[in-house]
Amino acid sequence: MLTASNTPFFRIVEVDGGSQVLFAQGWLTLSTVTISNGDVGLGVGGGIANLGGSVTITAAGAHASHPSYCGGIYTDTALTMTASSVTGHTAGVNGGGIYQNAGSVALPLLFNKVSGNFPNDCAAPAPLTAPC
Repeated sequence: MLTASNTPFFRIVEVDGGSQVLFAQGWLTLSTVTISNGDVGLGVGGGIANLGGSVTITAAGAHASHPSYCGGIYTDTALTMTASSVTGHTAGVNGGGIYQNAGSVALPLLFNKVSGNFPNDCAAPAPLTAPC
């Protein structure tokens, strides 16, 4: 494992859409990869921040990111996961694993693992219901 000390805060992946960048239509498809160890300090989504785009994750994972808010995956619009995992994230406030701020999350629990995240695996603001 390669590590570095005194590195600046960073997010692994950001997908921009209309909510962040006017007329943007970002999309991301991840397959058979692991996103890990992002740290955005006071930001959201240390592993993946879906800021208005569309994210599909298949047979992949997000692991051990440390943002202050909204854990491994933060989503404003569409997130779909199949046969994937979100584990070991630590958020200072809420949504250690997945935070659904808006939009939709398709997360068939039978084929996905969302566990071992702190302070919780999934969260969403009212009136939304946490996706897992």
